[in-house]
Amino acid sequence: MILKSAFKEFIQRDLIVKNPCEVTLPKQRKREYRVLTHAEYQSLIRVSPLYWKTLIMFDLETGLRPEEFLALTWANVTDRTIKVRKALVRFPKGEYQFTDPKNDSSRRTIPISATLQEQLKRHRHEQLKLRMETGPYWTDLDLVFPTEIGTPFTLSNLNRKFKALLEKADIPAMRPYDMRHTSATWLLEAGENIKVVSERLGHSGIAVTADTYLHVSEGMQESATSKLEKLIEVLPVVSKLCQDGEITQSETPSNTDENPVKQGITGLRKTA
Repeated sequence: MILKSAFKEFIQRDLIVKNPCEVTLPKQRKREYRVLTHAEYQSLIRVSPLYWKTLIMFDLETGLRPEEFLALTWANVTDRTIKVRKALVRFPKGEYQFTDPKNDSSRRTIPISATLQEQLKRHRHEQLKLRMETGPYWTDLDLVFPTEIGTPFTLSNLNRKFKALLEKADIPAMRPYDMRHTSATWLLEAGENIKVVSERLGHSGIAVTADTYLHVSEGMQESATSKLEKLIEVLPVVSKLCQDGEITQSETPSNTDENPVKQGITGLRKTA
């Protein structure tokens, strides 16, 4: 604000022509992402060795950012949950640091399925074997997804290995980060509450999730409209049946936990 006021003064004194603080920056374009199909996911799992199979299953289920799953330690993995507490930051010349997650919402606990629990146990067993074979060359950072010597992956190395698996499975190019997008998209398409998805992803708010997955939200809106249309078509008929005594008030949609469309259809069948 001080600079802006100072430049205004300079303009009034004819020292400058334009206030540099009032420049409108170009709008940033959203980076496009790609979502795996169910068939592509199965193909990717089939060609992946145990380490990468576990990582792909893990990221699809949890939706973690690459910098989050690369910083995940076994201390933050339980039988039923994983806790996101750190993020990996890489610097030039190979240096790295574990920092706090992106925002307060990114510090989260995510439940994991029994299938993923078993896969992680197999993965850890193989990791312990590798650690024994590597001996003094192993760097013990307690990481769940380290390199072959226990150190954190660079994103470029992660991308290179992931790309090789995609090519092997004959799947179009995508980034490891797109596994996170796949996780969110699949959940939303399955009808999961957007607030739950937002919390799972560690977004700062629902607005971020809705904006990122706008195309899915639009599809959900169309689905909601279709459901409402069916409800509106059925309710007047159900109301008329109540008035005529064909069905009782206790059987109407508003007094049951069942789908109102199904209740309406049931009421219609009673008149047949």
